[in-house]
Amino acid sequence: MKSHLKLKWKLLLLITLLSPVFFTCKGNVGLGSTIDITPPTVRIDSPEAAGAPARGSFVIKGKAEDDTQIKSVHVMLLDSNGGLKSSGHAELSDKSGASRSTAKDVREWWILFENKMEGGKHVLPDGEYTIKVDVVVRKSGEKRQQRPQSLR
Repeated sequence: MKSHLKLKWKLLLLITLLSPVFFTCKGNVGLGSTIDITPPTVRIDSPEAAGAPARGSFVIKGKAEDDTQIKSVHVMLLDSNGGLKSSGHAELSDKSGASRSTAKDVREWWILFENKMEGGKHVLPDGEYTIKVDVVVRKSGEKRQQRPQSLR
């Protein structure tokens, strides 16, 4: 009977010592690949210079880069008071420009803003506008990167 009691205590001690090994994290310590904490980057290539003039209809284009998959690029034109004047989703290049050595998704994007006449006036009258770009990526949710640039 004493040996049976000793065996129970040894078994209980063994279970107590080994339980942290079986019931803790499986090596995913920290954030690891489960949470995407690196924001995407965005570049505006055209118009080339801040304050560049735009007349009539015009194209805004650039490049977006992220360590995950780029889902969409949304471009907005804001007036001098920060009010939204026009916006749209940009077209994305089909192929990623990433090299095999980097696991980044690099996409070119472009959008045509048609400055139509409505009620005898242009939708985008002469003035100064700010270009704001949001990049939405696929991962554990969405994240955005804004890159303002002025346009006249």
